[in-house]
Amino acid sequence: MEENAAATTIEIIKDSGIINGIAIALIVPFISALILGLIAVFTTKPKKKDEDPVKSTSFLVQEKFVAVIGVGSIFISWVSIVITAFNAFSSHKVSSEKAVLWTYSFFGYGGTRVHDLEFGVFVDSLALFMGLIVATLALIIHWYATEYMRGDTGYARFFAKFNMFTGVMLSLVFSVSFLQAFIFWELVGLTSYLLIGFWYFKPSAAHAAKKAFLYNKIGDVSLLVGFIILYKYAGTLTYAQLPAAIAEIPSGSLALIGVLIFGGAVGKSAQFPLYTWLPDAMEGPTPVSAILHSSTMVKAGIYLIARSFFLYYNAHGGHFAFHEGSKIVELAPTVIAWIGVITAFLAAVQALIENDIKRILAYSTVSQIGYMAVGLGTGGLAPGMYHLLSHATFKATLFLTAGAVIHAVHSQNIWDMGGLANKIKYTFWPMVIAAAALAGLPPMSGFWSKDAVLLSAYSSDVPGHMAIFWLGTITAGITAFYSLRFILIVFFGEPRYDTEHVHPHDAGFPMSSALVILGVIIVTESLVFIPTPWFKFEDLLFEYLSPGVKPHEPEIMVMLASTLAVLIGLGLSYFVYKDGKPVELKSGFLLGLYNFIANRYYIDKVLYWIANKPVMLVGDALKWVDYKIIDRIIIDTVFARGALYFAYISDYFDQGFIDLIVNLFADMAKSLGRWFRKIQSGVISNYATIMVGALTLFLISVNIALYMGALA
Repeated sequence: MEENAAATTIEIIKDSGIINGIAIALIVPFISALILGLIAVFTTKPKKKDEDPVKSTSFLVQEKFVAVIGVGSIFISWVSIVITAFNAFSSHKVSSEKAVLWTYSFFGYGGTRVHDLEFGVFVDSLALFMGLIVATLALIIHWYATEYMRGDTGYARFFAKFNMFTGVMLSLVFSVSFLQAFIFWELVGLTSYLLIGFWYFKPSAAHAAKKAFLYNKIGDVSLLVGFIILYKYAGTLTYAQLPAAIAEIPSGSLALIGVLIFGGAVGKSAQFPLYTWLPDAMEGPTPVSAILHSSTMVKAGIYLIARSFFLYYNAHGGHFAFHEGSKIVELAPTVIAWIGVITAFLAAVQALIENDIKRILAYSTVSQIGYMAVGLGTGGLAPGMYHLLSHATFKATLFLTAGAVIHAVHSQNIWDMGGLANKIKYTFWPMVIAAAALAGLPPMSGFWSKDAVLLSAYSSDVPGHMAIFWLGTITAGITAFYSLRFILIVFFGEPRYDTEHVHPHDAGFPMSSALVILGVIIVTESLVFIPTPWFKFEDLLFEYLSPGVKPHEPEIMVMLASTLAVLIGLGLSYFVYKDGKPVELKSGFLLGLYNFIANRYYIDKVLYWIANKPVMLVGDALKWVDYKIIDRIIIDTVFARGALYFAYISDYFDQGFIDLIVNLFADMAKSLGRWFRKIQSGVISNYATIMVGALTLFLISVNIALYMGALA
């Protein structure tokens, strides 16, 4: 089997300033999480018997203290990463081919360090890019959460978990190897389980947390197997050594490893068919949805694929190309691209009919991550991460504005809203800006990043790339449709909420200011992304993430097709929902199609059948074996009856032999007793006779013995 060409090696440099900056950013959230956890455990109780714990003075003081620690620690991490990134990029110490590395080995044998058990910090352009996104959005969302979670009895517990999640996610980003990344990958799953199920007393929240955890475990098994096979062939899992080591991996094994690693992303990043856990995860608090399901946790899978991009493509002739070898090397990137576009389309269609505002955004998140997978699968490392950046900001904004809307009307159903545009202006404008970016409306940030992904698909060598491009373009139109749909229903038309008891108003300063900041970031991104003869952001991204690789030349067809799809989607949405009324389905076919989509294409039922039926069949078979063979034959026949027969034999032996011997000795003792009893008569003359007789016998025996001795 042909072997793959060696990938570009990574130059390792040492820089204590960069390492110290990242170390501070990683350690501070864990320290604050520990402090907040202790506060949550030993929280102050109200002193008065009938005092409301939430309104007590001690609780209010505790809330402020928790907010300062929770937000302050993330602020320190953010500042540290920003300063480190500025230092690294301005001095050109870090790129995709040059990294700063610090490691510590915990284990060793024979004087040789075991490199694959080293832990530490790995800083390259991709890690800094992702770290800046995570830290920035974590800071804004933490600030937002100080007000959103106010009054919750688990306030300290929430921020302890929130800070822990941020620390774990940043640690995953700056890991030195797939082994270290996998440890934090699992901790990300654990902390997300705790945050999704934060309101654990709600059955729906507990169920959603378990579902998310279990669905992620399916992907985690695939990921772990991929790492094991990779280690078998490459002999290492460290990022610095792997690009050169894959030259020894046969083409078929390389394809298998790539697919298995992507399996981990399918679970964590909610791709088909394991994406249905994400909409259910909206049972967690809105800040959790914003940080986990827009900018961090669900992007971990995309980051993992970007980190292992050398497994799928090699830089060649100014572009990324498949590794040399058999056709099978195309398998992994093809799977990534097709799964991505199928996920994007299916989730976008589900967002069309969803009425829960957070679930609409959840399906949208799934769909947009599908676009990122398309970018990476079709050889677009920079386009995939480009869309990750723009999506992280506009989707975090959408989730947080959705939380503000829910806060205003006390409902998540969009049909309980309406007419809110003039009542919550600090929520309305950021949400409209973010929705425009999501819809891909020119010149918003989502337009440029989504077009970069579509151009990557259009220009790629992946089998069926044109079908991927057109399906992605259709999905862009659907995205525009549902984006305008929820804006029209939520903010325009007549109020559909209880106007007597519900009086919508903007949230307080922390929430409103967070929304305004995010809105400004989206506008700034959109302006920066606009290509000019003097500056192109996409070129800059290519330079830092994949130097030597050039963006594809712009295609008028791609831009026209995506723009037309967006405009058609917006036009249809306005025509259907301009009056703010739900659509009535009268056609039997349309109603059946609606039910099919509403039931998530029965994906959950199929997965349950796949998981449940074999288990039940095996369970029934084991039950039959247990009842018919183990119970009836082995236990009842062999052991039970065998024990009974053994008991009969033991009883016969005991009574027929053991008791016979015991009784014989007893009878002998009784007979001797009777004889000696006759001797003990109490008559002195009898005793004298016996003594004389015994003495006579003794003398006779002595004489006989002397006589015999004399003869000898």
